[in-house]
This record gives sequence, structure tokens and C-alpha cells, in this order.
Amino acid sequence: MNDILDTPDGLSIHIRASLGGEQSFQLTNNVLTFQSNGPIYDWASGQILLSQEQVDAIYTLLRKVRVSPIPMNTTVGLDGETTTVKIKQGQNRVELEYWEVPKPWKPLEKLAEMVRNLAEKAEDKSGTT
Repeated sequence: MNDILDTPDGLSIHIRASLGGEQSFQLTNNVLTFQSNGPIYDWASGQILLSQEQVDAIYTLLRKVRVSPIPMNTTVGLDGETTTVKIKQGQNRVELEYWEVPKPWKPLEKLAEMVRNLAEKAEDKSGTT
């Protein structure tokens, strides 16, 4: 079990694929640390220093998320990804998890895509896979 005291302040995104594989992203200040495991993801791990503009874009997306009661119309599927987004500051933490993103949380989908793209570009520049 992951204790709140063990998690650094910042933004964490964890994506689990139903067909095997995981991706993890941790944004602390302006450092994005990423790791990918499993057969369906083709890059491994690393860190990238983000510009203030990139960090601001990430937090702008987070501010667009509207948290409301869990939507009643759930979708069940056999393939796809479960995404968990955690934000922690001190002793405060918010955690949202979805398989199919509910409409009020739609910016999280764009956020996960943005962070993945930043990690892939960093991995491409390093020349390793």
C-alpha cells in the first residue's frame, strides 16, 4: 500500500494497460520522471527538465477538471487502460481513477497524452528504447 508520506508532492499519473504493461509519470517542481514497463510500451525510463511554460500548461489542464460525484454511467471493457491521477501537496491528496474518462474529467485525458508525449520525445532524444 502506498502511504501518503511516501509520495512526493506534485503530480503522479499511473496508466495500466489491460493487455499488460504500465506507465508511471511523476512531476515534481519542473522535473518529469517517467517509467514504462511491459510489452505494449516501447520506451523505458528517464527524466526531463520541463520549461515553466510546459509546467504551466499541465497545471492549466488540471484546473479545468471538475470534480463531482462519480458518474453513474459506467463502461466496462476488455481492453484499454486504467488511468490514475494523483495530486499531493503536504498532507492533502486528490486521486482520480478512470477506465473511460467521465466528461467532467476530460482534461485529464489530454493531460495524460501531453505527459506521454513529453516522455516519448525525451526518450527519442536520448537515443535509447
